[in-house]
Amino acid sequence: MGKIMEVAGHTNVLHIYEDYIENVKQPIKKSVPTKFYYDDFKMVEFREAKGWSVLGMGHLDFVGLGMIFLAAQGSGYTNLFFFGKKHNDDVKKAYDYIQKRLQEIKKAKSAPQMAQASNADELVKYKRLLDTGVITQAEFDTKKKQLLGL
Repeated sequence: MGKIMEVAGHTNVLHIYEDYIENVKQPIKKSVPTKFYYDDFKMVEFREAKGWSVLGMGHLDFVGLGMIFLAAQGSGYTNLFFFGKKHNDDVKKAYDYIQKRLQEIKKAKSAPQMAQASNADELVKYKRLLDTGVITQAEFDTKKKQLLGL
C-alpha cells in the first residue's frame, strides 16, 4: 500500500505506511532512510512541542528492542523523531494513526490465542457438565471433536 502520510520534523521526515515507517534525515540527498515495521517496537510515546529550542522540542519515541538495535548500529537516534511547535497537529495525527495500527496488530496477534483459550475454556465447561451427569459421554465427545477441530 502507498504512503499514508508524511510528517516533517526538526531534522527528519517520517514517511508513514500501513505496515512500516521510514525515518528520513534531511537533506534527503545525503540520507539513507531507516525503515522499521510496527512489529519492531512495542509502543510510541508522544511529547508535544512547546517551542523550537532544544528544551521546547516535542518528540515521538518509538520504544522497542528493534529500535535499540538500530541505534546501537551507529545510525543515530533512529527511535526518536524531534519536531517543533508548528508541527504539533501533524505529528499528533501521525501518532494517533501509529497507535491505531499498533492496537490493530496487537489485537490480530492475540486473536488466535484468545480463540484457543476460549476453546479450552469451553472444553472444561463441557467436562464439568459430563462429570455432573448433565450431558452424556457421546455428547461430550462430539463437542470435544468440534472444539478441537477433529
